Amino acid sequence: MRLYNAHLRSQAPPYLEPAAEAGDAEAMYYLGEIHRLRHMGMTREALEWYRRAAEHVEPYATLWVSSAMLAATVAISLALPKEA
Repeated sequence: MRLYNAHLRSQAPPYLEPAAEAGDAEAMYYLGEIHRLRHMGMTREALEWYRRAAEHVEPYATLWVSSAMLAATVAISLALPKEA
């Protein structure tokens, strides 16, 4: 987490991944953040890390998962044909 907070995000994953795989929700959240920020938007990898962290009741990850679900719902509703 220190590497992430020191703006050395690109160096953090090798240290965060073992912790995340061992069930550390905070490490999962930070991996999601790294993927999202690296690609300047939500990616499948970021959402997957957020989802895993949310399953461990990580509050910020839960917000990102909820936000992604809401965005998907809105996109789907806008793509549906309008009823006459």
